[in-house]
Amino acid sequence: MGFDFLSFLGKPKTAQGCYNRALDFYESKHYKKAIKFLEYGESLDPSMSLLFYTKGLCYEQLDDIEEAKKAFQQALVLDPDDTDSMYNLGRLYYSQDELDIALAYAEQAQAMAAEPGDAYIEYLLGLIYEQQGQVPEAITTYEKSLELEPEQTLPAIFLSKLYIQTQEFAKATAMLQKLIEKNADDLEINYELALCLAKTGDWEESIRFCKRVVELDPQYTKGYNQLGLSMYCTDRLEEAVQYYEKAIEIDPSYATAVNNLAYTYEKMQKYGKAIENFKKYLPFVMEQMEERLELEEHIELLERKLLE
Repeated sequence: MGFDFLSFLGKPKTAQGCYNRALDFYESKHYKKAIKFLEYGESLDPSMSLLFYTKGLCYEQLDDIEEAKKAFQQALVLDPDDTDSMYNLGRLYYSQDELDIALAYAEQAQAMAAEPGDAYIEYLLGLIYEQQGQVPEAITTYEKSLELEPEQTLPAIFLSKLYIQTQEFAKATAMLQKLIEKNADDLEINYELALCLAKTGDWEESIRFCKRVVELDPQYTKGYNQLGLSMYCTDRLEEAVQYYEKAIEIDPSYATAVNNLAYTYEKMQKYGKAIENFKKYLPFVMEQMEERLELEEHIELLERKLLE
């Protein structure tokens, strides 16, 4: 006969008592024990939606997404106005790239959320819209999320990236500079700010933040590549070569850095080095016929220059 966990701890007499005990276990991260109490509570009162909602949270923490979805769906059957279960179902379907279903739950949760709205639902909608390529809608919902909860970091980062994508550099810069005040050691924020400053031609500030990026993570190849680009654009070509080579040393398959290094050597009129690196870049574009043909013609042109 197996160990009766519930009898050992004492079975609550009501579903509410089961929920209270389960919540204690959930908060102490004993999710399987919490589920035991929740399921016993369901036997006492199968109409209590909160039991199923909390069971969904437990299963999610145990990485059993299918059981989590079933529990949240049952909570909605019992309480169709449960926006928390709708939101969580939207999150779970989003995590599985089932975007249409995720969007249906998120939009329903948004429609039912109390005024002035829910920042987390707006953020989820932004993520879904962005994944679907609906950039204006994503921007609108990220902005709404930040209006509701201005101190959020992730929606601000995603929004700043979309501002860069849509060439709204002033908005992106202002947002990232505000973020950096409270997140000075955040690698991604430093990098995005460096990238945005480069887009506006503020190369010195871009260099400053890029150097902070590689200081925070000496293996961050995109930081070295951006440093190389900033040096290239300010005619500090020897330094550009050093940074591109550092990126390639860390990741020899970093095609963009290889290509950038080749163009830097070409600008320095070191055609032999340029040809060598363009040929290293060539395998990365072998299946892109137009780009491959253009690159092969460019290599032939440099080979002729080398012979002059």
